[in-house]
Amino acid sequence: MDVFVELRNGSSTFGRWDSVILTEESKNLVLAPRKFGYSICSFEDNSENVYRVDNYYSPENEIGILWIIKV
Repeated sequence: MDVFVELRNGSSTFGRWDSVILTEESKNLVLAPRKFGYSICSFEDNSENVYRVDNYYSPENEIGILWIIKV
């Protein structure tokens, strides 16, 4: 499952998120624009995920997002 969240300050959709289930059979993909948070969750053992980025890894710019489920 790929999850992405809108992180652009001032955006009318700031904080909104969505997800999509990716499978080998569907051969679909996700494009997460700049300034979106992005995460991957695998439901199967020995999964492999391939992704591309538009820049070099920058550990000083890496952050985490605390998510809370509202019931």
